Amino acid sequence: MVSADNVHTSAWSGLRSQLTLGLDTEYVSPFIQISHRQLDKDSAYHLNDTTAYLGLDMDIASLTADTYALTTRLTTKVGYGEKHWKDTDTDLGATRGVTGSVAWSASLNLNSGISFTTNLNLDTASGSNAGLNITLNR
Repeated sequence: MVSADNVHTSAWSGLRSQLTLGLDTEYVSPFIQISHRQLDKDSAYHLNDTTAYLGLDMDIASLTADTYALTTRLTTKVGYGEKHWKDTDTDLGATRGVTGSVAWSASLNLNSGISFTTNLNLDTASGSNAGLNITLNR
């Protein structure tokens, strides 16, 4: 929850909540997610945004050997959302209509103390990003 008064001569208030229900199985975990966001600005925005998702979370591979451990994970979800404006039609990144995302990550941990982690996120609402991290622990 966020709340502030007189931010650039306006008052703000905010609330974001999320509920996720799922079933964990050995290979794949289906879930249902509901996300709600409320944003106010005194005489301007007054956003009320709700999105419902269906998704799957799965471990693609998990390999362990004497010198390394490799894990990969995939999460995908598709949803439908509506935003309700009271005053303006400025887009604040809220969902309108169908949205979806795919998140993939992999990690390779070597016994020598070097770790490689990579991720790829494709999201229709918040955009896409990729990352590669290398860590040395000695």
